[in-house]
Amino acid sequence: MKFMTERFLSGFYVFLFFFILGALFSAGIVHSEESMPIYCEADHLEYDKGKGMIEGWGNVEIEYADARISADYIHVNIGSEELQARGNISFFSRTGKIEGDSIVYNMKSKSGIAENASTYIPPLYYRGKKIKKISEQEFNIENGICTTCDLKKPHYRLQASRLNIYPQERIVALNVGLYIGSIPVFYLPVLTFPLRKGRTSWLVPSVGYSLDKGWYIQAGYNYSYRTWIYGNLFVQYMEKKGLGIGSELEHSTGRMEGTTSLYYVKDVRRDTDRYKVEFKTGAEGSNSFVYLYLVSDADFDREFGQYFGPPSNWVRRKFSSYICYSTPLGKSLNFQMDIKREESKEGTFSSFPRASLYSSSIRPCKIPLYINWSATAGNYYINENRYVFLNNWFNIIPGLMFTKIFGITSSLGIQGAYYNYDRDRFFYGYRAKIGPRFRWNGYFLSEFCYNIDSFMPEDTFAENAPVQSQYISSLISYTDRMVEFSLTGDYELISEKYIWDRFKRVRLDLLINPAGKIRFFNSTKYHLYEKTSYSLSYINWVGKYIGVKFGTQHFRDSQTELSLTGEIDFPRIDTFLGKYRFVASASFDLMNNKFDNADFILTRDLHCWNISLFYRAIKPEVWLRAEIKAFPEAGIQFHPTIF
Repeated sequence: MKFMTERFLSGFYVFLFFFILGALFSAGIVHSEESMPIYCEADHLEYDKGKGMIEGWGNVEIEYADARISADYIHVNIGSEELQARGNISFFSRTGKIEGDSIVYNMKSKSGIAENASTYIPPLYYRGKKIKKISEQEFNIENGICTTCDLKKPHYRLQASRLNIYPQERIVALNVGLYIGSIPVFYLPVLTFPLRKGRTSWLVPSVGYSLDKGWYIQAGYNYSYRTWIYGNLFVQYMEKKGLGIGSELEHSTGRMEGTTSLYYVKDVRRDTDRYKVEFKTGAEGSNSFVYLYLVSDADFDREFGQYFGPPSNWVRRKFSSYICYSTPLGKSLNFQMDIKREESKEGTFSSFPRASLYSSSIRPCKIPLYINWSATAGNYYINENRYVFLNNWFNIIPGLMFTKIFGITSSLGIQGAYYNYDRDRFFYGYRAKIGPRFRWNGYFLSEFCYNIDSFMPEDTFAENAPVQSQYISSLISYTDRMVEFSLTGDYELISEKYIWDRFKRVRLDLLINPAGKIRFFNSTKYHLYEKTSYSLSYINWVGKYIGVKFGTQHFRDSQTELSLTGEIDFPRIDTFLGKYRFVASASFDLMNNKFDNADFILTRDLHCWNISLFYRAIKPEVWLRAEIKAFPEAGIQFHPTIF
């Protein structure tokens, strides 16, 4: 049966859908309940029941599952679930939109090929002779380009004979060249570019000068030999520190995952070779792993972490190896064994082995009691000649929940430790707590517990028996869409100190984020027992054309520090010379009556990339930087010696 209609009533489209769907079922073309219905709309539409074909001309739109296609002409084979479209095609799916001259798409496998097509998968625009969608996680483009510039003639582009795209992961390009406008900059036979944030990407060389490095130049190369392996190689020459080379590697096979880092620096100041090796691998979704960390000296991370990794990686270890094996022994019981060795400035510490049994939360019978327990035993060697049979704990953590609002939290642990330094000694330890817990409406939480403990901590170099302590620990928190509040602290019960000196580890965090443009934040930490405190507060107002931030920072230890900080931001300055952004920030030391810093940043918006001028006034420095907006780490910076 064939029919032809003109789209003049929206109600007739609904009728047509149900008519076609009924015909499909009666003809046996749709064989299972899992098949998705096909929605079709066009100026002219034909359906051939015998052949199972649908054809449409003029403003055609097809919807199937999560895909939608519009074109001048569409042909659908219902049996094979294959679709062909020509003329001004637009294909919409979860991964984005593809536009082109024509497309062949399999609705069952959700794969297809578009001719002379373009697409946008954030943050990049792609164009090519053929765009092949293999799955939601992989695209291939032949004779294509990629760029973050949406202009018809982009400011820059990577042009390649083939692009393999793995959204949110990486791009693998073959026979690739970088073009600035129409000018070729460089060529590589293979290039891997990371799309995941946090990965190193020194694709564009960076040249500059700084006080600690002198003149420097750095560059890197990313690679992906297989889909389950990703890495980068990089090199950096520093006038004052020497030559540094390194590599980072990530692997994930579906069963195993891990990272490897290798760094080497030829230190011209010390006339010595310095290095760092870090390796970790383990089963995916498991707590079992093998870890190795080795550096030539304990100061390596402090000196070179800012170049070869974030400063937070700075540790004072020289060597560390760690093997952990974990496995479930039943529905609610788990086993873990650890072997560990570390060498630092304080000495050498080894555990061989440490074994643990621990359970998940168990509810016996139907009473409102929840219990989990753990048991640990470990052998420790300190500086080789000191042996400690330590961390031998048995812990039980019962909790009562009388209602959804009120309950009792508690824990009990017993420790036994043998220590052979100087003379054989045996210590016993314990820790216990109990107190009420109140939770209301998912916003408010409070907990007050009486604690008593006397134990020797793990990884310790102490030689004296532990001292008993009794204290009250408290937690009060409130969280909703506008306010986040948290107050924690301990109060010593056994002490001859003045009442206020018994408080320690007190911390207050407050964040107010109203629906308007104002935001307030405060974080205060007190350790009255050690006479130290730290407080940070700021208020932030953000408008369309201006943003203002003002705050205070207070630190009290052996000496007191108090400073005021301020920042003013003009995010959008439109002039006849283009769009600019200007940011000025400063910090003033109230105790010494002087500025700690005063920085000024002027940024020129050049559509898909920025050029910035940084000026630091207190210790005069000037920085020039050009960067791609979507990939700020892929930029060029220069630090001239003006002052």
